[in-house]
Amino acid sequence: MTLVVLAVSALVVIISVVAVVLYARGSSRRVSPQRPEPEPARGVRLDRFWEIVGGVATAASGEARIEALRDALSTMHPDDIETFAARFEGLMSRAFTWDLWNAAYVIGGGCSDDAFMDFRTWLISCGRDVYEAALADPDSLAAVVEDDAPDACFALESYRYVPVELLEELYERELSGDGGTVPLEPAGERLDETGDALRERCPRLWARFAEGPLR
Repeated sequence: MTLVVLAVSALVVIISVVAVVLYARGSSRRVSPQRPEPEPARGVRLDRFWEIVGGVATAASGEARIEALRDALSTMHPDDIETFAARFEGLMSRAFTWDLWNAAYVIGGGCSDDAFMDFRTWLISCGRDVYEAALADPDSLAAVVEDDAPDACFALESYRYVPVELLEELYERELSGDGGTVPLEPAGERLDETGDALRERCPRLWARFAEGPLR
């Protein structure tokens, strides 16, 4: 009788172990809802970067672009998300100019280092055409910024960090590299911010947004 009991107990243990192993194998094949199966890596050339950003800009405006960008990037391969982030930082550096600072200064009634970073983030989020036009002629933004919402140009700080957050949340991965060299000063000529020089450089923006003294 004792031998029968021992045999049954041993069989139960073996069955339990086998069940645990099979469950573990099945679980490893299932994708967590918080970590969707990524699409194959395709690379993010500049044209694809702008295609993604342009699609987000068309689908959403204002702060809704932040969530729309998360949706657009969430199924991408982590290598492509990282490349997207690198492209973004390269465009941030390219827009680090005094001419764009002048435009931000007029639109916002003043501009700090952090505000200028947020302004360039917003500029990229507007898409390729707006970005390239602004680099060639910052005063072109007079046709882009809404009269009643100039503060929206400084309200998309989190947009820049979407790829970084997705890499951490979905893949427990940090950006590799140092993000490149960041210039200490914007490129180009810094203007006197007391009024006349800014009015001459950005006449259309000045006419729309420079009411009262600049901060």
